[in-house]
Parts: sequence; structure tokens; C-alpha cells
Amino acid sequence: MIGCRNSEYPYECSCGEWFREIEHAKRCKKCRVYAPNEWCEEVYDVRSGTVVWKRQTLAPLKSQAPYAQPAWEQPKLGDVFRP
Repeated sequence: MIGCRNSEYPYECSCGEWFREIEHAKRCKKCRVYAPNEWCEEVYDVRSGTVVWKRQTLAPLKSQAPYAQPAWEQPKLGDVFRP
């Protein structure tokens, strides 16, 4: 990360892709495939090695997914609620 060879692309997103602007790095399309939570979480300035942007989220992590309600237990359209 530190030691940018190409100063034309000084920002790096969570998946390792390099960008010219922070706004572009925040919306990286490759993070949907390569990042652990399917979105960019941090953007680094590779010239200084510092984090210049970090996502603030309250969404559960993929590692917490087993605690979610299984699809077969979720109500379906047309189901009648019975207390």
C-alpha cells in the first residue's frame, strides 16, 4: 500500500483497486466481489498510508448471517398471522 509507484492513482479501496478520486474509490464495483462485506469499507491514500474515508454502517456483517432467520421460516405473501 505505501510507496505509490503511480501518483496518478493515489487512492486505494478495500479490494485493492486504485483510483484518481476518493469519491470513485468509495463506489468501487470490484468490492462487490472481492471485499469481505460486498462493499468498500475504507479508502487509503497510498502516498501517506492513511485512511481518508471509512464507511459508517449499522448493517450486520456477513459473519453474523447465521443468526438471521432462515428463508423457510420467513412469512410469505398471503400468509395469515395467527397469534
